Amino acid sequence: ISKLLSIFNDEPTKRNRMIQFDEEQNIYIADGVIFKPATHLAPNIYTSRDGRFIRSGTTEVRSGTQTRNKSGRKLAALVCVGQYKTKKGTTASLTRNLGALVLDAWKGIDPDRKEVDHIDRNCYNNDISNLRWCNRSEQMLNTKFKYHEECLAIDPRYDRLDTEERKAVRRKVYQIKYDTPKKREAKNRRSK
Repeated sequence: ISKLLSIFNDEPTKRNRMIQFDEEQNIYIADGVIFKPATHLAPNIYTSRDGRFIRSGTTEVRSGTQTRNKSGRKLAALVCVGQYKTKKGTTASLTRNLGALVLDAWKGIDPDRKEVDHIDRNCYNNDISNLRWCNRSEQMLNTKFKYHEECLAIDPRYDRLDTEERKAVRRKVYQIKYDTPKKREAKNRRSK
């Protein structure tokens, strides 16, 4: 009886959403949102414009797994698209960047630009309006441009300064943005 009640509930649960597959157009529709296949990178993954995905044959709408490196820096939202055997005979997961899958589904692949750039620099914001294909130098410009503006805010002569003076300005930006009392305290503990 509880299963029947959850089907007729106004607020569908994660697994009981109204998901339809349109074979003619090869799209999923879940709660009025269209999910298109990432045809080049992972044809079994269907993505929406807002960065969610459905695996073909399932009834669950998901967002990517948020990953961080050892120091805690955000890396990307990843999606497991398959598995493979390693040389040692163990099974490993094949993952793809969710942003790349969204771009593949909605804008197609750009052969000249192979990297995904998050315009607002938030790697978990995989909305199509925040993503673009780029090469490595364009992606670095996005990072440097924002940092450059912060340096200019501290010293308007930043572009005309020599190397040592620029380093001093960048140090000030770092102290303002990242040097909190908690971090200073932790640094002092490590140095003792």
